[in-house]
Amino acid sequence: MEKQPAKINYFFGRCYDDLWRTIKNGFSRLGETLSDEFEGLTDTWGDLIDDFGFGRLLLTLIKTAYYVACLLSTLFITTSLLAVLSAAHILIVALIMALIYLGFSLLWLSDTALCRLRKIGSSCPQCQYKFALPYYQCPGCGVVHTKLKPSKYGILKRQCNCGRKLPTTFFNGRQKLTAICPKCGYELKGNGFLVNISIPVLGGPSSGKTCYVNMAIRELEQLAQNQLDFNYEHIEQGTDYLNDNLREMEQGRLPQKTSEMRLMYYEFFFSPKKSKVRNEISLCDVGGEVYGVGTGMDEQVGYNFANGFLMVIDPLSIPTFRDQLMAEAGMDEAAIAEFHPSEMPISEIMGMLIKLLENMRNLSSKQRITQKLAVVFVKGDLPLIDEKIGETAVKNQLAADVKTTRFEVQNKLCEQFLLENDQADFINTVKSRFDNVQYFTCSALGHVVDGSAFTPEGVADPILWLIDKASPTLNFKKYWSAR
Repeated sequence: MEKQPAKINYFFGRCYDDLWRTIKNGFSRLGETLSDEFEGLTDTWGDLIDDFGFGRLLLTLIKTAYYVACLLSTLFITTSLLAVLSAAHILIVALIMALIYLGFSLLWLSDTALCRLRKIGSSCPQCQYKFALPYYQCPGCGVVHTKLKPSKYGILKRQCNCGRKLPTTFFNGRQKLTAICPKCGYELKGNGFLVNISIPVLGGPSSGKTCYVNMAIRELEQLAQNQLDFNYEHIEQGTDYLNDNLREMEQGRLPQKTSEMRLMYYEFFFSPKKSKVRNEISLCDVGGEVYGVGTGMDEQVGYNFANGFLMVIDPLSIPTFRDQLMAEAGMDEAAIAEFHPSEMPISEIMGMLIKLLENMRNLSSKQRITQKLAVVFVKGDLPLIDEKIGETAVKNQLAADVKTTRFEVQNKLCEQFLLENDQADFINTVKSRFDNVQYFTCSALGHVVDGSAFTPEGVADPILWLIDKASPTLNFKKYWSAR
């Protein structure tokens, strides 16, 4: 373990020094005693030589008997007793240390097991890295402790060099300290005692990612309060424009288009009110131009730490569907332009994602990606969408076949829509590379921009599905059954 700015715990350092110092001092005093007794014996005979006489001889014999008795007593009885007491001292300390180490091990294992079983971890919106344990800052002197956990520096608490005592586990309050990203030093707003669920949102330029992300977060906040009995809290990292975007959209205006060429994190807490462990949801948006230019993708390290992926598809990016709108719905280029169509083919976007993950994870072309994929058709207020893949189509299909689930129907309708519009390659790619794919249809705005308030529909479901799949504790069964 790397050196920490803290004092080593007594039982992991000084305890051993005190034990051996005590034993060493005991035998050292024993040696001094033997030396003094032998010196007294030799001095006694030296006095007899200097002043020989009957009285002196008798006194010398008495002293000799005394010193010999002392020497023999010290050499055999005292030495044996000291050896026994030293062994007992070692045994008692060993037993105490064994209990301490056992307690330390159990505490360390419990803390580690809690983190792993609950999938507790954090992600940094600055450098995009994900980690199990952040660094923590001492509130007394501000120094950073890189391994604040049960160790030789402390079991339940460690003492910083400044004298401040810091908790070393989640059980006794480590999460109350200021958390620091171990990769770039960014100060995290989350406290480390949370389950981080990271969901990159991908889609081409003008596909509607930014509108979708902002409206989905707003709907999740409303669901938390009105249906799920959850706590919701936006994490103000200073790296997103959520509040500004929502103000614009509440007045019927489009939000500022995402121009960031690195993942921008929208983060919020989303947890049951009685839960001690909070879920930190990170929706990661990036400018669609990243997919268009094909450069900068390798810098998006956040994709490597994702718990799931959400791909936004603008139906207008499918050429045959645009032709169908013009032929069957009577839309012209001007009418289509009001929906701000995306031009980038969806197969290219998916191909870039897969190539990126292959490079980051050293995957072969045959290996599957374990993270779940939600494919979301946005701009559901377009003509023909509702009766083909929207809510009306889903309800009609469920009524016709009561044995199927909503999820099965959504997948069937959306795959059929893609096949009818010459997107079989896209379907085959996602089926061959992802273990679990779910299709959704929604409308982030509800209508074209006309100055009136937007009315989103179904924007929260894809994110809830991904959260449901990624979280070891959350279950939205009641919510899905009510849909």
